[in-house]
Amino acid sequence: MARAGATGTFSGRTRTWPTWTRTSGMPRRSSPSTTRVVNDIVGAAKDVARSFTEPMPASAAAINPTRILTRSDWAADEKLMQWVPRYPQRVTKAVVHHTVTDDGGNGQVAAAIRAIYYYHAVTRGWGDIGYNYLVDKYGNVWTGRQGGDNTEGGHAYGWNKGSIGIAAIGTYSVKAPTPAMVASIANIIAMKFTQFGVQPYGADPFVHQEQARDGTWVNVSSNPPNVQGHRDCNYIQSQYGGQTACPGNALYAQLPTIRQMAQTAVINGYNQMPFLETTLPKAGYPGANLTVGVTVANRGKQNIPAGTRVSYSVLQGATNVVPQGGTATIAADIVPGAIAGVNVPFTVPAIGNYIVRWDLQTAGTWWNPVYGSPVREQYFRGADWSVDWVSDNVPINWTAGETKMISATLANDGGRVWNAAGAGPVQLGYKWVSNATGNTFSGANRVALPGDVQPGQTITLQIPVTAPVYPTNYTMSLDLYKQNEFAFNDKGVADDDNNTGVSVDFKAAYTFNATPTFTAGQTASVPVTIRNIGNGTFPTTSSYPVNLAYHWSSASGANVIWDGSRTPLGADVVSGQVVTVNAAVTAPTTGGSYVLKLDLVQEGV
Repeated sequence: MARAGATGTFSGRTRTWPTWTRTSGMPRRSSPSTTRVVNDIVGAAKDVARSFTEPMPASAAAINPTRILTRSDWAADEKLMQWVPRYPQRVTKAVVHHTVTDDGGNGQVAAAIRAIYYYHAVTRGWGDIGYNYLVDKYGNVWTGRQGGDNTEGGHAYGWNKGSIGIAAIGTYSVKAPTPAMVASIANIIAMKFTQFGVQPYGADPFVHQEQARDGTWVNVSSNPPNVQGHRDCNYIQSQYGGQTACPGNALYAQLPTIRQMAQTAVINGYNQMPFLETTLPKAGYPGANLTVGVTVANRGKQNIPAGTRVSYSVLQGATNVVPQGGTATIAADIVPGAIAGVNVPFTVPAIGNYIVRWDLQTAGTWWNPVYGSPVREQYFRGADWSVDWVSDNVPINWTAGETKMISATLANDGGRVWNAAGAGPVQLGYKWVSNATGNTFSGANRVALPGDVQPGQTITLQIPVTAPVYPTNYTMSLDLYKQNEFAFNDKGVADDDNNTGVSVDFKAAYTFNATPTFTAGQTASVPVTIRNIGNGTFPTTSSYPVNLAYHWSSASGANVIWDGSRTPLGADVVSGQVVTVNAAVTAPTTGGSYVLKLDLVQEGV
């Protein structure tokens, strides 16, 4: 039980609330960025020197790309895929890993990838495999993370945005990777860097995140090698490396060779290497007919002939639900280094999650199986009303009744425009749900949108949020509300749930209106005026009610009666409210001079 003395203040006993850890990948707080010329003077200097002192490879004939095996080829269970692809920025770095598993044994590579997928998606709770590509000992290159180019993976803390993670299947701390594996790691880097316009020997500017001692994440600008090992990806502030031994000493020793081979391939080039960029939104309303602009850049050594068609197929899981989508024809030859644009008709499929696979066609035949040129995959949703909660700064701990300004970044990943005005405008709101009782406390206010939000658009909003006055554990949920119509959560769209604890802020001031003279053992009524000067409400009907109590002490301060009988307050007392209570007080059984103290007590805490 919790008490205060006769000073007229009351505060509940300190309670310890569970500490909740968010599973959205990166902690939400951030601090101002810092700039670093290199990751550290010694480590980065070695990396940069290694990149630029290796001899430039000699030119040779262009070759055809190596076909990248798909998720269907390793029989990915797409029901496990719960991590919606995001495209935060253009890729400029490749990070080499080893999986620290078996190498697939004799013909069991697909099974090995499925095991890694399950570990990442289910056991670790990421919702997908973290690596963008995987390479086996035979030299096969396998698609990992769903979503295609520029998808954020989960392979290196603080470095996932703007990089591709390429994992060697197996453990290479001591055992050397096969020559076929080394060559294919170099080849997938060369293919993607050719498309992206990145040099394997380069050390381009890059911004990654590092965690400070207080748990915040800071942006750090540096010039790391464009191809580096996982161990080079520092994510602890004021340190360099050492957070992992990945990709193992034996594979790490091959990085100079991988850079050189990749640079050779980029210089020599590929016969056919188109790179497709599209204006496909993230979502659309089912049945809608869209016009998607597609830019075709020729990164290869041969012309892309006039008459070549640009088209797409649509996959849902492993099922090709639209084998042949709309097409557009390239009007004139696209010479190496040139770019052309076409408009492709696109019909939005039924409600669901899809991968749209873009490729070129000649006489109805896709280029990918013929030339090995990579397809361009993009995540797409056929959706009605929907929202993707990107980030927020909701704190774990609150004080009863306090108000904090919360920032939330959210994306319209549905097919409807969020209207800011007119009938039923969309607004940001919140609610609190008690984890103990399930009672719901609706937020006191909602925030209007700054303007209409189109499908695929991302916005950041600020909303003042006030904590409940009853202390307990809550789920605080941000949600969108279409005014006078529905909450998005009512449509089956996930809201932004945050597990929080609300602690007490109980303070009271007391006034004795009249103090009677007691006879030994007498019970008398003592009127007391109580004012709630804290933020929290004094509850009277909860599992832990607040009552008025008293105790007697001697003139010297020794306790005589510490725990007297309770007097109920009669009703909840909100912040600022004043009530008068007639306390039933029983005097000590022995005559003498005593000090009577009255205070509030919260039962059971």
